[in-house]
Amino acid sequence: MKAIIKISFLMACCFPLAMSAQQKLYVGQPIYIGSGAKLFTQNYEVKFNADITTAISPKGLLVAGANTTFTGTGDLKKVNGYIKNNFPHDLGYFPLGTNSITKALNLIVENNDVPVIAGYMPGSPQSPTSIDSDLQQISGNGHWDIQSTAQAKITLAFNDVLEPLVAEFGLSRFSIAGWDGTQWSLLPATILPGNQHIRTNDFVDSSVYSNFAFAIRDCALSTTWNGTAWSNGTPDSFDYAVIIDGDYDTSTFGDITSCSLRVNADAVVNIDGDTFFIVNGFFSIDDSASVTIHDDGALVQVADVADYGLVTVTQDIFIRGDDNLFIGAPVSGQNVRAFSPSTLEDNFFIFSETENSFEPLFIPVASGGAGADPVTFEFPPGEGIVVGAPADFFSAPAAVQPFVSTWHGTPHNGDIEVSVSNDGLGFNFLANPYPSPIDATIFLEANPGTISIWTVTDLGLESSSAFAAFNLAGATDSFVSFVIGEPATGAPVGVIETGKGFLMETGSTEDLVFFSNDMRIPNPSSLRTTLDDRSRIWLNLSDATKGYNQIMIGYMNNVTNGFDPSYDGKQPNSGHDDFESHWQSKLRDTGASVAIFGYGCCAAFFFNGGCRQLHHCH
Repeated sequence: MKAIIKISFLMACCFPLAMSAQQKLYVGQPIYIGSGAKLFTQNYEVKFNADITTAISPKGLLVAGANTTFTGTGDLKKVNGYIKNNFPHDLGYFPLGTNSITKALNLIVENNDVPVIAGYMPGSPQSPTSIDSDLQQISGNGHWDIQSTAQAKITLAFNDVLEPLVAEFGLSRFSIAGWDGTQWSLLPATILPGNQHIRTNDFVDSSVYSNFAFAIRDCALSTTWNGTAWSNGTPDSFDYAVIIDGDYDTSTFGDITSCSLRVNADAVVNIDGDTFFIVNGFFSIDDSASVTIHDDGALVQVADVADYGLVTVTQDIFIRGDDNLFIGAPVSGQNVRAFSPSTLEDNFFIFSETENSFEPLFIPVASGGAGADPVTFEFPPGEGIVVGAPADFFSAPAAVQPFVSTWHGTPHNGDIEVSVSNDGLGFNFLANPYPSPIDATIFLEANPGTISIWTVTDLGLESSSAFAAFNLAGATDSFVSFVIGEPATGAPVGVIETGKGFLMETGSTEDLVFFSNDMRIPNPSSLRTTLDDRSRIWLNLSDATKGYNQIMIGYMNNVTNGFDPSYDGKQPNSGHDDFESHWQSKLRDTGASVAIFGYGCCAAFFFNGGCRQLHHCH
């Protein structure tokens, strides 16, 4: 067994008084540098044929002076511990490692007067699960500890065969992460030719990041928009991490589908009508950037992650002065009163499920209102508010006027729960909480019930005839949607638009309604399609001059002849003539008129003047 040379004091090895030809220090047998001890070299070639090991706490140091080089390093010939480099611009190579594996570090620094202390520590780094949303995983096998204030590009050595992260995920998402004292953050990096080294793309401030580790980024590719072109291809799949560094308009440059998306400082982004951003993961906006989602544009997110930054969302609506808007907010932080400052303060309403009526939002409780403070009250996520038209809009028979609904705040994303009650007729006032449409069918599969959609008319809020209805059996028009003597064509098609509020009749046992990202769609053409086995008839109630309402009766599989919350629905209120029928007993409360009935297959129904029985039901 070879002896180990132990250094437990300050040692200057062959320190020349004046610079001369480089001398050699041959490490022929293991050297151990104890706690607080230092081995100085200057103007030397340190040639390894054995390891140098340093104490970790307190540190022992191999101090590399000017004109020091290292040769002969390899898996069994390196420094296990810490190296201090007083001149990193001259010597950026740190032959570090542990046990029998070399974990070398190279630095390209911006100046030559900032010392660097660096070491490689085996085992799991601190807080390996505290990672930003650009990362999927941090290596649990070790990390580099760098103590300096240098600005440097960092190159780390790895073995593409033995590195566990490469073996599991491959090289396409292999990168570097830095620890800032709170979390691990992605440092974009490039694998160098030969697949043995990876280097950060930018200079890294080592006073901000103290530890560095191998990592797997969330996205396989990265591409940056500079205002005119993409740096690495058009982002059209979840493979791309997208950075927008210049102005971007979807009507000119197209939709974006990405793994993650970051909008950098001063960029102006417009998601125009009938276009979209789809982001699988992290979405962030710099404070000085601007993102606007215009009427019928959409931001769709897949992962339930926190968003950073503010967006503006707009929807164009045409109304008269006596119309009412059923509205929710696709963002957090939007004040209700500021949403329509020209609307009279007593013309904002919420809905009371217990009383089955609308209550003025800002009127004191003692006067029959909800008593909310107009200065501080914000749109609750997933809940609806009635907003009357601005006071300066003209009422019928005047022509409709444009009203631009505008919300500003952090876009809602991920799972949202809304408490509901069933103390009255079971109608609760909800709203699409996302800056994108949602698929009403998927929503109702998760939340059994019937939704009633206000059709923006000059009828009062107590009129059932202004509501169209939708559930899993189908849809009915409001009376304003059909013309006497012609087929009704205005029934909902299964889309709940951005910012749209609606009443929902929930099941008698439900106390929560759930919204989730899997309900979101970029546009109506993205509605889920299924084989339609429904047989349905629609009956319109009208007189010679106008329509009053409509009922749909459906026959289909997987429903019963009892009350099925997802297939049988009531009208919210009754202020006009409605259909009444002996089927009313199906409803759990007989105080409301029917809108939609779904019957189980094998029921008899009338059509073409005859009665037919359905068979072979499953």
